[in-house]
Amino acid sequence: MTFAAWLAVIGCRSEDKPKPPPPPPTDGLELISAGAPPRQPLRYRLAPDTRASIELAVDVDLTTVDGAISLPTIALALDVITATVDPDGTGIVRSVVTGATARERPGTESVMKLMNRQVALVVGLVQSARLSPTGQLSESKLEAAGRDLAKPMQEQVSTLAQALEGVVMPLPLDPVGVGAAWNYRRTLQLNQLTVIATTQVQVTAIEGDRVSYTSTTQLAGADQILVQGEASVQVTGVKGHGTAQGTADLAKVIVIGEHRAELGFTMAAGDQQRPTTMTMTTRTTPATGSPAVTLEPGSASQGSDAQGAHKAP
Repeated sequence: MTFAAWLAVIGCRSEDKPKPPPPPPTDGLELISAGAPPRQPLRYRLAPDTRASIELAVDVDLTTVDGAISLPTIALALDVITATVDPDGTGIVRSVVTGATARERPGTESVMKLMNRQVALVVGLVQSARLSPTGQLSESKLEAAGRDLAKPMQEQVSTLAQALEGVVMPLPLDPVGVGAAWNYRRTLQLNQLTVIATTQVQVTAIEGDRVSYTSTTQLAGADQILVQGEASVQVTGVKGHGTAQGTADLAKVIVIGEHRAELGFTMAAGDQQRPTTMTMTTRTTPATGSPAVTLEPGSASQGSDAQGAHKAP
């Protein structure tokens, strides 16, 4: 075959087109293992006017090139109220901040007064959302009880809303038993920082409406620019991890337990590079007392185990 003929054959041959990139992952849940028998569907079992009182306490520690910084413990008293329930089991759930205080930790004495003034601003806020039986939240909104949520309070309230949504556990559609595991992916807004959290949950016990679990979380974020006033900072290398253990009550819509997360990133402004590590420990416990700043009665809208018990060996 002549050289010209080879060129003709090659020219007529269809070239393989490059495959398009896979679609980016989306938020949602993926069941990994159904666990051991007996298996049962896990569902939120909402009833109107159900109320549970918990305390949400948060410790934050920062490490930068300038050294380590600890913030006082922020403790919030919350009433979690199921307001209405539709025939399909979906309901409106409200988290009411009924009290708040800053608790001293070593090295935080100088900022206690300032922190107590700031946390007092969130008392009376109501976070409401529509909750499905499988733990899917929608129509989430913040009821500010007539106050102005302009900056700088707006970003703090946004972070608070994320924390309140953390008391809900996404549940798989399929029946599961002890040892079941699933992944779920959430997009979080931590002030202005966008972070993707991928969490793997493993069930350790099922006792009626209470599901005990352990979990691990991987955190990651794209490079992004944060704007504060007229200043801007580039944030790169956003990644971290977390662990948790607790018990979710599917009738009261609360989680009792502890979650610890560590997030690292580098902030750059001009030629200055500031590696930063933030560690956050969140504890939710049954309410036992009254925080320093409380909600006056009437100042904000307020609104049985039928299964066997199964535990991991």
